[in-house]
Amino acid sequence: MNGGQTLVGLSSDSRDNHLNMGFGKQMSLVRRLTLGGVAAAALGVAAVASANPPAPSIKPANVAAKSVWIEAGDFSLLTRAMDAADTSQWGQVRSLLGRISDPGAQALVRWRILTDGSAGSGFNELRDALEEFKDWPDRDKIEDQMEILISRSPLGADERIAWLAARGPRTSDGVLALTDAYNSQGRREDMVRVAREAWRTRPMSGDALTTLQAQFSPEFTQEDHYARADMFLWRGDTAGAQALAPKLSAGRKAVIEARVALIRNTKQIDKLVKAVPDAYADDAGLLYERARHADRRGRTSDELSFLLRINGESAPAVGREDIWNEKQSVVRRMIRERNFSTAYQLAAGHGLTQGESFRDAEWMAGWLALSRLNDAKKAEAHFLVFGAGVQTPISIARAQYWLGEALAAQGRNEEAQAAYVAGAKYPFVFYGQLAAEKAGALAPELKMLDLGSHSAPTDLERADFARRPAVRASILLAEAGRLVSFERFHFALDDVLTTPVEHQMLFDIAAGYLEMRAAVRGAKAGLGRGIVAPDAVFPILPLPPSPRSGSAEPAMVLALSRQESEFNHRAISSADARGLMQMIPRYAQAEAKMVGLPYKASWLTDDPQYNLRLGRGFLDDLVDDYGGSYILAAAAYNAGPSRARQWIADFGDPRAGTDPVDWIECIPFAETRNYVQRVLENTLVYRHRLTGQPVEITLSADLKRGRPR
Repeated sequence: MNGGQTLVGLSSDSRDNHLNMGFGKQMSLVRRLTLGGVAAAALGVAAVASANPPAPSIKPANVAAKSVWIEAGDFSLLTRAMDAADTSQWGQVRSLLGRISDPGAQALVRWRILTDGSAGSGFNELRDALEEFKDWPDRDKIEDQMEILISRSPLGADERIAWLAARGPRTSDGVLALTDAYNSQGRREDMVRVAREAWRTRPMSGDALTTLQAQFSPEFTQEDHYARADMFLWRGDTAGAQALAPKLSAGRKAVIEARVALIRNTKQIDKLVKAVPDAYADDAGLLYERARHADRRGRTSDELSFLLRINGESAPAVGREDIWNEKQSVVRRMIRERNFSTAYQLAAGHGLTQGESFRDAEWMAGWLALSRLNDAKKAEAHFLVFGAGVQTPISIARAQYWLGEALAAQGRNEEAQAAYVAGAKYPFVFYGQLAAEKAGALAPELKMLDLGSHSAPTDLERADFARRPAVRASILLAEAGRLVSFERFHFALDDVLTTPVEHQMLFDIAAGYLEMRAAVRGAKAGLGRGIVAPDAVFPILPLPPSPRSGSAEPAMVLALSRQESEFNHRAISSADARGLMQMIPRYAQAEAKMVGLPYKASWLTDDPQYNLRLGRGFLDDLVDDYGGSYILAAAAYNAGPSRARQWIADFGDPRAGTDPVDWIECIPFAETRNYVQRVLENTLVYRHRLTGQPVEITLSADLKRGRPR
């Protein structure tokens, strides 16, 4: 474990000094919640060395749950209360709560009651809970219940309006409560505005829908009814849209009928599409469904024609994500066919204003303008818009690197250098590393990767951290074996921590229970806000010797394992990939046979070192197969060797002159593009972590590794 610096437990001196003291129980817990005491030994268990002995297992023994934080009696009451809550026995839950003396356990049971709408909580206790549980998960569930009850609450109309308007509202009951509050103040215009917006954008059902219709039907316009039908169709609710057809004009009714036929793929598609008046032929929803229908029939030129006719900016907000998803697949096809101007036209007309799809589309338009159309000025505009809409290190560095490239292409070298320097502030991400190499030409110090000192918490810091109510609740959940709820708490906490030491301590708690997915993901959340806790976000596991060539260096093995499983040895994917390196059983069995190891599928998750040994051998083979190329080996590991070979045929060979950065960006699968970048960036990070010393950023050289075979 990196010389014992990563997640070590407390010393025996610390342990002895705190025994039999009021502080002792907390410190005993702290010792348990460090990877040095539990998870390091488990994850580093020796692999099978011969064909005879079975693989050691780190499955926990079936022992009764117990707590080292609270008394046994309180812990029993807590677990019984949580079990009763699972079956909505709220009377029993409240009875058990009244018998619990520990404040932390009491708070956890109260939270369980107050976040379940079937528990019958009152408005005032829900309002008090918002303050008590401000750092806990599921606050939205508490607020949603408050919306439902707010009309019967002691709040005045002004308070109700302020509270509901600030958050949406989010529920149908909240909509009606807001209209009632406006009505009580004679604010008819505001009341009608809220009702019309709800009619256009919310499905609603039951009594809430009946009430809305009864009170506001005369206020709804033809445009409102069509917007509602349109909303239903984007959600795939054809029956809901058809129910509104009688309220529409003949032309709009024809559009709805044609779209329904296209969605349901009926035999009357051609007839109903032809019946749409010319004035409505460019309806965004109609063109979208016609494009999808053409795609299903293999009529790719028609699909492209329909998509090009969609005006992204005038398309309804509810459908823009779907439109972009359809366009994006065609953009990728146009890139493959080298029809770059059409690809740019589709990307630039995305019409999105926020969200991940907006960022993807805006970046894509800029990249096409720069790297394929040689229009650096247009690319600059796109990268500026893209950069203004991102906040994470991965995306900020991406924006600044490509802005620098666009500026450099225009000969604006000083501005380009400034952009590269801005990107180089994030040397732990792919484009930050590339930016650092560019900026390093004038500022050599930027070419060194150093994540700083270890975030080693003191005993007192650990104890104080464990006393935080939300942290304490998460520990009690882990002790009770409620690991799904534990993860929810963990992920809520990782959003509010502000220092590397805090993230290290949160990591240690999860790792102490072998919940490595939560441990690593929590540290990643901090990294996404620029908080770097090196030992937590880039943990080091002991690696077995490679049974093959060793072509994949240890840093790459760790980087790939982190990306594959977040070091969760129990991980099993939907494709049945298993363990730390997400080995597919049939590949693992074949690898075991080739290296002379016995095989049992359960060992892939029970024995991390066994998984690492087979996975390392398999990765070595891929690196060798691709002549030493890390890019191609990573792409093949994620998407399969046949796809990597296909992409070489489609986009060129990054080992033989094709720009490797552009090659990665041409990969048609978003998951694989991201995967390759994360593995390559973290290979460099793990070189630094394994040596414990600053290392030179050499990502460009890593991207060019290998030679065609």
